[in-house]
Amino acid sequence: MPGIAGRPPIYVVRQLNDMQNGNRTGSLAELMKAVVAKLTIEDMVAIAAYLGSLEP
Repeated sequence: MPGIAGRPPIYVVRQLNDMQNGNRTGSLAELMKAVVAKLTIEDMVAIAAYLGSLEP
């Protein structure tokens, strides 16, 4: 599983949004659907900013 710390925030937001909208497929994307279902775009940006601030 790839690490997510230090990823560019736009990448993280895009991935979260794609999971929420069903644009990502696969077993791991299926597991994440319930996790991201109720996230707002503001939530996604906050998560992405935090993850982007961490050292990889």
